[in-house]
Amino acid sequence: MYRPIVKLNTNTCKVCKKVFKNEKSMKDHIFNNRIKDVSHMEYRNEIIKLRFAKAKLTCPVCEQKVFRCMRTHFKYQKDKTHESFIKSQGEFLLNNFLNQKSIMDISKINNIFTSQFSHKYMIKMLKEIIGKNRFNEQSKIIFSKKRKELWQGIPEENKKTIIEKVRNAEWGNLTNEERKNHPWVMAGRKASLESSKKGSKNQMHAFKLLKEKFPDKNWIYNHVIHNEWQIDIAAPEEKLFIEWDGRYHFVPIHGKNNLNNRINRDKIKNKILTKELNGCLIRIIDEGRENEKFVEEKINQISHIIKNNLQKGVLIQI
Repeated sequence: MYRPIVKLNTNTCKVCKKVFKNEKSMKDHIFNNRIKDVSHMEYRNEIIKLRFAKAKLTCPVCEQKVFRCMRTHFKYQKDKTHESFIKSQGEFLLNNFLNQKSIMDISKINNIFTSQFSHKYMIKMLKEIIGKNRFNEQSKIIFSKKRKELWQGIPEENKKTIIEKVRNAEWGNLTNEERKNHPWVMAGRKASLESSKKGSKNQMHAFKLLKEKFPDKNWIYNHVIHNEWQIDIAAPEEKLFIEWDGRYHFVPIHGKNNLNNRINRDKIKNKILTKELNGCLIRIIDEGRENEKFVEEKINQISHIIKNNLQKGVLIQI
């Protein structure tokens, strides 16, 4: 039995004047399917109109008022027009979603496929079309991109303040042992090991730019001298050596002992390259993540050194 949720403030039937215990009982009487006289049916329609007078939604297909759930309305409309609309709407949502637009972004597109539909409705439809797992994977990609764009738009000074707050909140109450096994540290160790084998993305991008700017030089990636010492980027004939120093050169990612060993090896390498080989060693301090703008700035500085002041037997840190 369908009884609209609307306040009538009476327990007396307007048609037959019968008095009931309460308003609910009176509605049960009005909406009893066995009562089919014209007067009661007209009164029933009057109550329904009161209900839908407050409705904020309108079906874009049949223009019928929908009080609460558009999805329920379409579920019970089996005609071809409604079915065609649902198909077109699904294609519209899917195309935008796969083009890395979030549900919030899609809802801001003002057209018949979005204006009358809730976020929950659109999410449920997309999950039905592509499946829950793929929906979640695509959502992660979209929000990851948005987080990067948001972070890039924050001034550097504000970034440092935010990072410091997060670091204090995350590390403040941890013991040394807990810090060693923290997910951040574990991830840093893994990234460091991978980077030590093939170099960071910034380092690889720098090598590519140097080859483009100075194609006449024989640039070698991960050049080895004395069968032991590896140089990140080198032009051996020019006695030009470039070391791209990531965070593990000055941050105890693998512990203090490992850091001290790294510092000592860097000092030995400096002497070999500048004193023994009489070369020009340029060390780049790279504290951040992948950043093409940062790499381009450093390559411009290196270019200036190569063109104007390529001295032998010196260490230059930039």
